[in-house]
Amino acid sequence: MSTDTGAESFRFQSLRRVFVDWNLRRFGQDKGLSLNSAKTILGQVSELDVAKKVDELKADLLKIRRTIFETSGGVTFEEEEYYEKLTSEQVEYLLNLLKEADIDESDAELVLALLRDHGTDVLSRMNVFLERFPSLSKSIYHFSKYVDDRESLASLILNFIRAGENITEDQLFWMGKLSEDYLADTSEYSSILLELYEHPNATLISRAKILEIPEQRFGMIELREEHLRTGKSDWLAWSAAVGTRGATAISRNHTLTYFSKASPMNKIIGDCIRSLP
Repeated sequence: MSTDTGAESFRFQSLRRVFVDWNLRRFGQDKGLSLNSAKTILGQVSELDVAKKVDELKADLLKIRRTIFETSGGVTFEEEEYYEKLTSEQVEYLLNLLKEADIDESDAELVLALLRDHGTDVLSRMNVFLERFPSLSKSIYHFSKYVDDRESLASLILNFIRAGENITEDQLFWMGKLSEDYLADTSEYSSILLELYEHPNATLISRAKILEIPEQRFGMIELREEHLRTGKSDWLAWSAAVGTRGATAISRNHTLTYFSKASPMNKIIGDCIRSLP
């Protein structure tokens, strides 16, 4: 073989190696997997190998997620054992999924279910999840437990509610539950409750959720009394009665006296609330 032919062959092999390596990296990044160039050897790693590895990673993560929910029915006291099983490679895979601009709903749900130790990273994409995936509202509620920056979370939720023209009943309900459990001590809490209650898309169910929160500040006592003194027997009145459980016994009993006379159902609910310590 001549020197020129050998040089051309060497250049061809070099270009081929660069081309294959570039394609492997792009494929891996698309699938949420990073490649170590020091360990990538032409002829030993193929796109099929990368795809197989990605599929194995996702299958393992889905199994962990399924185990958590089948065992506890949600994220509860047994979660530590399962989260500790996540490897650095699995965490990296989830973080790469999170960064995808066109992340799909199933991947977003997987991130919310398993990436609880990266609240700041997930919070940066939370608005996208709220806007694009209304059905993930409950998952967002559960994840919010692990967000350390509650003020930023409260601001995000408030802005979403104010700007959301297409917010669903399910979203309004879970934003109310999220706010009650995790945002009560934030500066935006009162505004969130008001915006949720008065939102154009608010429904009987979503308003009932707000009324049943035992909050004694922000005019909530007066808001509940509007429904307790109408003589009605409906979800709003019942929820308002439940919301009085945060008041003192004397105040609560006085408020529920008129409410309980409206119907047998009102009396049952009133008696239950009055019996609370």
